[in-house]
Amino acid sequence: MHGNDLVVATHGRSFWILDDVTPLRQIKSGTASENAVLYAPQTAMRLHYPDEVDTHAPHGENPPAGALIDYYLKSAPKGELTIDILDAQGKVLRHLSSTHSTKEAQPPEWPDQIVPNDQIAAKQGMNRLVWDLRMNDPVQIPGAFYSGPTPRGPLVPPGSYQVRLSVGSVTHTAPLTVVADPRVANSDSAIRAKTELALNVEHDIDRLHRAVNAIRKTRAEFERVHKSLANHPSNKSLADESESLSKQLDPIEQALMQVNMKGSEANLAFPGMLNELFATFALSMDDADTPPTAQHLAFYQSLHGQLETQLGLWNKLQGEGIAAFNAHLKASGVAPIALGAN
Repeated sequence: MHGNDLVVATHGRSFWILDDVTPLRQIKSGTASENAVLYAPQTAMRLHYPDEVDTHAPHGENPPAGALIDYYLKSAPKGELTIDILDAQGKVLRHLSSTHSTKEAQPPEWPDQIVPNDQIAAKQGMNRLVWDLRMNDPVQIPGAFYSGPTPRGPLVPPGSYQVRLSVGSVTHTAPLTVVADPRVANSDSAIRAKTELALNVEHDIDRLHRAVNAIRKTRAEFERVHKSLANHPSNKSLADESESLSKQLDPIEQALMQVNMKGSEANLAFPGMLNELFATFALSMDDADTPPTAQHLAFYQSLHGQLETQLGLWNKLQGEGIAAFNAHLKASGVAPIALGAN
């Protein structure tokens, strides 16, 4: 036994490691009769794992990258099974489901590309979730490309958390402790500062993505209205107004993201806009348990200010131009523009 792992060796050419026997130590006489059992996870270590590992060459299997959450189901549930990670105040930081993945991966470009999937298992018997210690991802832009992983939630800081397993109306909870990398001395204040910045970045990315998605839905609405007005020559002034307002969406969207990004290396031909800059910046903070630098903070303020400018233009267009146009449409008996929710 090595900690919570069982190591078996042949004293020849191989050895095997059974990761985490913690659930075995929690089995009781009545465990087998329970419909569902959530085992208290072992302490999880907050490490910075690589996003992808080359599995082509002969290699051993790395330990699971994150917190190991084991649970037993007497039978497979007929409905959804969910696992939530809550902080010490009871706020849900991560929500996971057995019926769908919360990840919206960018379109795969290579046959062996690792496509993120956080749909959890719900089969009869023992199940294991490897939680990557990340909070919920920001809302994504469908079909968007990035030079690296899609924007994701920040790593949680060290602390006390709670795992909540829900099957139907039955809920089970268990405590989970996350600790910092013991090889980095006195990292608490550094992690707190970097987590605060990472949360601000994630919040801005979420706002940016929601704005792009809303702009695209609004553009589709303008196309619908424009086609409708084309059948009524008497409404030419409305058609001209519709076309003029629709064109005002383009510069805002083009400042928010690189609309010509059709592959992960398209940034070689087209400059990164706010979305791509934010995504790259977020990845840069996953490097180590060190405090953000003065350059980190200054660059974030620059990106945040540019985002506020574009969101201000988008809000003004909705509150003035599109609102006035909708009043004109209503007066003419035409269904108004349904604004995409931010």
